[in-house]
Amino acid sequence: MNDRYLEALEQYEMEVTTVRKGRGAWICETDRGMRLLKEYRGTVRRLEFEDQVLGMLDTRTSLRTDQYERNKEGELLTMAGDGTRYILKEWYGDRECNIRDGCEVRQAIARLAMLHGQL
Repeated sequence: MNDRYLEALEQYEMEVTTVRKGRGAWICETDRGMRLLKEYRGTVRRLEFEDQVLGMLDTRTSLRTDQYERNKEGELLTMAGDGTRYILKEWYGDRECNIRDGCEVRQAIARLAMLHGQL
């Protein structure tokens, strides 16, 4: 088993209780809530831009967006010993929208409208 992701997790200020694989990433239960650790292949510039945009969203609304988390060094990007680059996000355990349910689709559209209204 490839445990290089454990090296990345050690670089964050949190206590990890469980880790499971899901959707090409590691879903982590921590003392600070659910987090998602994922390999990152993009640029640091893009990552900083996304973090800035996500930071502009009003978290007091019912919108919940995944937020990047910085490591102990204050960086968004974390490297494992083998050079693999990772990001950590605040994550939510909700299920996906059922596209066969018109009510859920309308709710999703309303949420997207709220999101776009804040940007």
